[in-house]
Amino acid sequence: AESLARLLQVAQAAPWAAEFASSLPILGQDGTLRRVRAAAGAGRAHLKTGSLEDVSAVAGYVLGASGRRFVLVALVNHPQAPGARPALQALAQWLIDDGAARSMDGGAARGTEGGAARGAEGGAARGAEDSAAR
Repeated sequence: AESLARLLQVAQAAPWAAEFASSLPILGQDGTLRRVRAAAGAGRAHLKTGSLEDVSAVAGYVLGASGRRFVLVALVNHPQAPGARPALQALAQWLIDDGAARSMDGGAARGTEGGAARGAEGGAARGAEDSAAR
């Protein structure tokens, strides 16, 4: 997850970043996430979902309500992974709502200087800026 997050960060800084981001499905409009109709979140994320046997994943870019951009990567590797889809959607909504920026513990999400939020299943959320979300 961390390597994919870093790849997305590098891509975000590339000259072709806009074209790359626009190739990802838009939350609430395209792909498997078109069914997510969070009124505040629709259109605020470019995310790709994926699944294999016992695996569910989401990765891409999220625009928080404050204008802060996040790179989101979350992977669930478990026999009941399909049941994690609502949690993956809730994670994207949390970033849209700037939950990471308002986190009280200061370690929920970090900028590109290092660190990542990690759940028991290996997910990661990173800010696209250089400062840590606090």
